[in-house]
Amino acid sequence: MKKRLSLLLFLLLVTACNQQSNDGMYQTNEARQTPRGTEYDSNQMARGYGYSRHTYEEMQQNNDHAGALVVNRDMLAEGISRMLVDNRSINEAAVLITDKYALAVYEQQDDGQPENLVADQVKRSVMASIPSFYEVYVSNDPSHIKEIARYENVTAGSKEYAWMIKETIEEMKTRPQGNVDIEMDKDMDIMRKKQEELRQGN
Repeated sequence: MKKRLSLLLFLLLVTACNQQSNDGMYQTNEARQTPRGTEYDSNQMARGYGYSRHTYEEMQQNNDHAGALVVNRDMLAEGISRMLVDNRSINEAAVLITDKYALAVYEQQDDGQPENLVADQVKRSVMASIPSFYEVYVSNDPSHIKEIARYENVTAGSKEYAWMIKETIEEMKTRPQGNVDIEMDKDMDIMRKKQEELRQGN
């Protein structure tokens, strides 16, 4: 239940942009920095659902185009990191969302849970929260938190940092990545078998 509520919170966090107009139709959700990280006004987020409706004729008359879904990467990373620490096996989590990669680093609790099982849970949580074109990598090495934090203010698509991010990914890939296969996992029998094997530490 907690994970479902966390996922709902994440869905409320995702937005194309925060806008503000003179007539008050759009209101921003001001963020503040705290010792725990970036926090948003939950009262503001709870004021309503997101809804939009268009017609083909309207788009043609206005010469508009659908375009691509725009993701607020900061708020997406915020929502996912909050969701991850809702897992009792995780003490701390940091998430970096680029234009192509989703990197999640976490510190695992000493609770006896197999590393690969927790990695699997983390990876599935991230994958369920982002567009399917993203490549997802996870790491249970807390030292990698500093690695991904240094890219926080990098401009999307920056060629200068592209090779550095790939190096970080290669380091992360040396850690458990779970056993995720989207196509195979559609078969619930295969999915259950894989989860049982992970619980047994296989």
